[in-house]
Amino acid sequence: MAFGTSAVKRDAAVAAGPVAWVDVTDPAGAVTRVPLVSPRVVVGRAVDAGVRLDHAMVSRHHAELLRDPFGRWWVRDLGSRNGTVVNGTAVAESPVGEGDRIHVGEFVLLLNAPPTSESPGRAGAGVEQTMSETRTRVHVSDATAGKISTLQEVEPPRVAAAHLTALNDLSQHLLATPDAQARLTALCAWTVGEDVRGRWAAAVRVPRQEPETHSAPPEMLGEVQYAGTSDGKDPYISRSVLRAIRQKAQPILAGNAGLSTDVEVSISPSIMALAAIACPLRGEQGGEDLDLLYVVLPPEYGTGEWLALVSLAVKQWQQAESTWQARRQAEVHAVVERELGRARQIQMRLVPKAAKVEGLDLAIGFSPCKWVGGDYVDVVPAANGRTFLAVADVCGKGLGAALVASSIHTMVHASALAGMGPCELMANLNQYLRSMLPEDSFVTMVCIGIDGRGGEYECVNAGHPPALLLAPGKAAVELQSAANLPLGVASDEMGCEPGVIRPGELLALYTDGLTELSDESGQMLDVAGLSRHLVEICGRAALTAKLAADELNKRLDRIQGKRLPDDDRTFLLARRV
Repeated sequence: MAFGTSAVKRDAAVAAGPVAWVDVTDPAGAVTRVPLVSPRVVVGRAVDAGVRLDHAMVSRHHAELLRDPFGRWWVRDLGSRNGTVVNGTAVAESPVGEGDRIHVGEFVLLLNAPPTSESPGRAGAGVEQTMSETRTRVHVSDATAGKISTLQEVEPPRVAAAHLTALNDLSQHLLATPDAQARLTALCAWTVGEDVRGRWAAAVRVPRQEPETHSAPPEMLGEVQYAGTSDGKDPYISRSVLRAIRQKAQPILAGNAGLSTDVEVSISPSIMALAAIACPLRGEQGGEDLDLLYVVLPPEYGTGEWLALVSLAVKQWQQAESTWQARRQAEVHAVVERELGRARQIQMRLVPKAAKVEGLDLAIGFSPCKWVGGDYVDVVPAANGRTFLAVADVCGKGLGAALVASSIHTMVHASALAGMGPCELMANLNQYLRSMLPEDSFVTMVCIGIDGRGGEYECVNAGHPPALLLAPGKAAVELQSAANLPLGVASDEMGCEPGVIRPGELLALYTDGLTELSDESGQMLDVAGLSRHLVEICGRAALTAKLAADELNKRLDRIQGKRLPDDDRTFLLARRV
């Protein structure tokens, strides 16, 4: 039995747990969280869909969610009847990230994935350093509190036109400030400026669940901003306000001086008459912590208008954070795309374009499943008039597998120049891969040293699907298989199988991207199915290797349909003439 890589990678993905999830809003407005336990998930009405949407507007296999080697997520429409829409635009394939709305029929999908860089709405990489350097402490008061009000519980607020202009100026400033810590400081400073007139403001982080003990003060996400000087006094935060915002998870207003809103904070008015506003800094909070903006104002500003004003300022900050995150992602994506493009060009140049061998008619098929791949295919002139025909499959995909495939290319060519035979070549390659591959990785490979003039060959197969020998009107013959372990696993000697290819016969070498190809019903092609197709192709009149390769690709495309490929697709056909 050949050693395939697909099952290993699927098992590893499942064992690692969900790599992301989507929040699915159905037509009735109910939200369901669906984990994405693999880097490729089908969205559709079919029972086997990873994200099943049972509705007449959704096709059986409507779309796919795909994570690329760099952690980016993509959505691809699978030829659905009603199309796939991202943020109001119909797409065939599009990158998606946090906050993007994917419409499938009457459903809305919101992707939630671990961020590859600074998360939207957080203070940024410099925050932790700032927190450790700040000397300001925030004390927590434990006095009894009364009612705490939210925006829904106060009279409809009226925000003055001057305040709207000030909010627009704040937004423009945040959008022009590249440093995340500086943006957070600007938000706090704005609330103690002439537009809001707060006494002091700070961004703080508290545990989402109320701690059993009250010993630990809130963590600071930067310096406290004062309207004037601090007079050497550390600010106080009301524990009752913290308790309320944990429960309500929305902007709240409190006070301790008998305000018309009938609210209190847990600080005695004999110490300080004040109003307090607390706003969550992130809308969809996750994890164990809650980040919030805490503003203390004179008691006369404890009104719905001021609560709305501070809430709108936080909205402006959140939008600016999302914009800067999108900018960073776009920049990273552009760099990645350029690097992937260069890597693909290099890999494609390693594939022989017009290999010519006396006595053989050759054709090569090479199609990485995405960007770059871990398959290797080559035709290499060797000593004594022989030629190496080689196909290999590296465990894994993407750049890592492509780098290993590139090193195999170098080793095979160096071995050919040194005059090695296929057994010695594979033994040396095995020794090299054992020294450089991770313990959980390996390479399957078949190498055939052949004399095109006389047809004699030697086949060495290391855990790879068997090469096939085909003749018109005859069943396919499987060459050596399951005789040697994959490369990079053990130091065993390599067994070799000799044979002869006669005029008119066809050798087919391939990777498991062909044999593990499944149709829409989930039926896998397997070696038997591939052999059947190749036998039918070999029965055509005036057959050449190129015609055989073209026909094979057409048949593989029909089997794959509109789905994204699961694996690289590589084969080599050699017909003796």
